[in-house]
Amino acid sequence: MKKRLKAIVCGTNFGEFYLKALKSAESDFQIAGIIGRGSERSKTLSKKYNVPLYFNVEELPSDIDLACVIVRSEGTGGDGTELCIDLLNKGINVIQEQPVYQEHLYKCYKLAREKKPYLLDCKSIFKFIKYAELCSVCKKIKYIF
Repeated sequence: MKKRLKAIVCGTNFGEFYLKALKSAESDFQIAGIIGRGSERSKTLSKKYNVPLYFNVEELPSDIDLACVIVRSEGTGGDGTELCIDLLNKGINVIQEQPVYQEHLYKCYKLAREKKPYLLDCKSIFKFIKYAELCSVCKKIKYIF
């Protein structure tokens, strides 16, 4: 039997869509909790999905595989990148919602490489890289998001 990834969702405004997506893929994911600030919305969603509500990364159990961070990044008035850094330091894989400034993304990418090597096993990624290389022949690519 395939191991389901234990995932948490950080932020509950747009994060509710991630909760629904994870719930619809129950054969692959187990929703292991929500990180929030204690709003009524966070409490309601925690009860709805029957998962714990955490208030910071230090409270998380050690067996979390994935964190979906749907919290504004510093460039848009939030602290999403710092949250990502805390999660990466704990050895948790992170998906961060956009927009994220390039320097914040680089900081997280560098930390992820230091903390936990990863392997991409996705044919579409290799196709994307091939097409990006073809496009870069015509014009230098500065940033991809």
